[in-house]
Amino acid sequence: MSELPLFDAIKRHLAENRSRFHTPGHSGRTASLYPLSGILPYDLTEIGELDSLYEATGVIAESEVLAARVFGSYSTLFSAGGATLCIQAMLSLAAKPGDKVLFSRNLHRSAINACALLDIHPVFAYPGQNGRIPPEEINRLLASADISAVYLTSPDYYGRLQSISEIAAICEIHNLPLLVDNAHGSHLIFFDMHPLTLGAEMTACSAHKTLPVLTGGAYLNLRGQRFAAGAKSAMAVFGSTSPSYPVLLSLELCRDWCEKEGRNAFSRLKSKVDAVRHEAVRQGFRFETELTDPVRLRFDTGALGIDARQAAAVFLAHGVQPELADRSNVVFIPTPFHTEEDFSHLCSAVKCLNPLGHTHRQSPPPRPETVLPVREAAFAAWEFISVKNSAGRVAAGAVCPCPPGIPLIIPGEKIDGDVILHLLGSGIETVKVVK
Repeated sequence: MSELPLFDAIKRHLAENRSRFHTPGHSGRTASLYPLSGILPYDLTEIGELDSLYEATGVIAESEVLAARVFGSYSTLFSAGGATLCIQAMLSLAAKPGDKVLFSRNLHRSAINACALLDIHPVFAYPGQNGRIPPEEINRLLASADISAVYLTSPDYYGRLQSISEIAAICEIHNLPLLVDNAHGSHLIFFDMHPLTLGAEMTACSAHKTLPVLTGGAYLNLRGQRFAAGAKSAMAVFGSTSPSYPVLLSLELCRDWCEKEGRNAFSRLKSKVDAVRHEAVRQGFRFETELTDPVRLRFDTGALGIDARQAAAVFLAHGVQPELADRSNVVFIPTPFHTEEDFSHLCSAVKCLNPLGHTHRQSPPPRPETVLPVREAAFAAWEFISVKNSAGRVAAGAVCPCPPGIPLIIPGEKIDGDVILHLLGSGIETVKVVK
């Protein structure tokens, strides 16, 4: 078997130099797309020897088998629809319409939308101030409700990890699958911290966030045979029938890079990130060392009395673009492909952040009351109204400031004063409600 079956098949196909009377319409050489000329020949479609993503029996299937080696999975499947497609597939495999699923409240909006589409009824476990849910809280909630699956987000945007191994053990006792939105943690496999390694049944890994993959490339990992037979069919229900071949190809090339260079590359990256943290500690910052992504950089500026949005402006002035800046945190996603110059700019900006002597903390998120099922509210007649006039109304849409895409309110929840304060504080002035 070729180590790059999809890439080799595409090269053979291109060597035939056929006139391309098939989709996509640029035919591999349209002048109107000249800035993208280098990638156009590879933007192919599901024809002949190039296989078909959701009915893969050829080179795509071979490439997915090779990808499973990286994650130590029973099966790894490609997604050109991001982790969103993987999340939709996981939930459709693990729950039936009307089932309850236990979610960590810091779920991404894509999971909420999947609940609406699949008629899943969420039960929420709320993380504490440290962003984590005690395993005993998961156990308590499982004992108090008829749950079909447990769904966690780990790591979160800030790099905080849940106690996956302990929670996985609890799920095993209850014979429930543990699903993990690992969108920000594909690279954790190189630190032996990947949720699949720690006992998760399925993981949605948004590879393009931390690995050398084109935007939209993700892996759906399945630890065992339990859901493997239906996984491709589940993805086909939600995925585009025209998957991007450049994205699929990037997933294959990434797998090859991971096997050859990944562990060493991320080890070197950790050393560079540690050096930045060392400089930041001299400025007064503190960093978590337990249950955290070793290479995610989160500056808790609120602890030093610095508004994170002002801190972000300092980083921008030094030519550094953060991933996220809320009121209390500035987050960066370092990768092995950042240069010494990149890290030098980052350190220079850190040296310009001076503590103000008082602590600024974000208030904990609201805990609104659920009064309608997600699906019923999401597909009900709706209207947009002013947030200021929304007290007592029922949300018809999720409000998830992005990043990080975590909901302040979801369809079916009643808007109260705490929700209104959070919405206004996030700059949101109108909200979609049930008529």
